[in-house]
Amino acid sequence: MAVLTVCSFVLVASSMLGASGHGMRAPHHFYPYGPQTGDLMVERSDDGSAKVKLSHPFPYFGTVREEAWVGTNGIVSFIWDTMLLFGMPEAEECVIAPFAVDMDTTLNDGGVYYRQTTEPWVLGRATRDVRRSFTGASKFSAKWVLIASYHKVTFVGGDKTSPVATFQVVMITDDVQSYVMFNYGDVQFAKEPLDSGYAMIGLDSGDGKRYYLLPEHGKPSADRIELSTNVGVLGRWFFRVDGTNIIHGGIHRGGVYDCKTNTPCTAANRKRNKYFFAYIDMSKFVRCDNFGRCWVRRCAPGTVFNAYLQTCVRPSRA
Repeated sequence: MAVLTVCSFVLVASSMLGASGHGMRAPHHFYPYGPQTGDLMVERSDDGSAKVKLSHPFPYFGTVREEAWVGTNGIVSFIWDTMLLFGMPEAEECVIAPFAVDMDTTLNDGGVYYRQTTEPWVLGRATRDVRRSFTGASKFSAKWVLIASYHKVTFVGGDKTSPVATFQVVMITDDVQSYVMFNYGDVQFAKEPLDSGYAMIGLDSGDGKRYYLLPEHGKPSADRIELSTNVGVLGRWFFRVDGTNIIHGGIHRGGVYDCKTNTPCTAANRKRNKYFFAYIDMSKFVRCDNFGRCWVRRCAPGTVFNAYLQTCVRPSRA
């Protein structure tokens, strides 16, 4: 996989500050955020955004990005001021979409916060998160962080009593590798009530070909995204994004497989005594036998598959 050499970078786009005492109270697995950490706030609006000149470039799908727009509708865009996302990947927008819904931050006390920082404790945390979630990242060292936060935001047409959503994006690079982390807190809605489409959730290069959509993308179950994971930490999804293809982190150390287009039931794996593999839906896994046959099996309720342990485990909080 081709990698680009750029200045080290970490972007955290978040919905709430962590519960570490550094800012607004948030789920334990979130990175801290909010006014007390020095965050700026995206102007309260319907379809608003803040342009951010990145102090370090960020490689995304093989292209180095030097500016981004943090939007109020759950989108971080790299091309222009994308306020609304009309389909994914149909719109062909170069975006990171942790939870793209038409939202209005003037309707309640929620808001969107962001900052760039080189605070050692943030860099240290990002470094540890990458190292423990990705194979081959033992020497990774983060050097720059941007935090942009969606804190108790609600949909267009709502009010102070409407359901809210809290979520976070973390983007990380070390001059060669770059990563995107999604953290989810309390997500109470799956779409804007007057819209027929559900929340768009994923990563898109903008060329209509290279993208990744999370399992809850565009589904009524999008409001349960906080109960899913691909790294064994409930409410967290983690990806490497600098190359042409997305690489899953954590429990996907051996890759993501199925029984049709990417079967792991090979002679080579049988020689290694490997018969259980990660599936795209973390509540399931791929099972092989000694004859190369392949099945998709479901984990017990409340558990997810851990490819390192080759078994289903109960997700832990970070």
